[in-house]
Amino acid sequence: MTKSKIYNVPGFQFAYIRTPKDMYGTMHPFQPHWWVQYLGNGESATFGTKSECLEWIKEWDKIGSEA
Repeated sequence: MTKSKIYNVPGFQFAYIRTPKDMYGTMHPFQPHWWVQYLGNGESATFGTKSECLEWIKEWDKIGSEA
């Protein structure tokens, strides 16, 4: 496995997965993608673009401000 650069923002980590070797587990059919994980509870998601990934992070901020 090669290491993709993991970006850290408060409460989250995200990275770009270029090849299957960049990830743990499998994806069939594989396609390059961005993954993001909320460190508070481990919830994660994958997206086709970095902007979608960052928007998911922003949605968590909106949820927190409404509580």
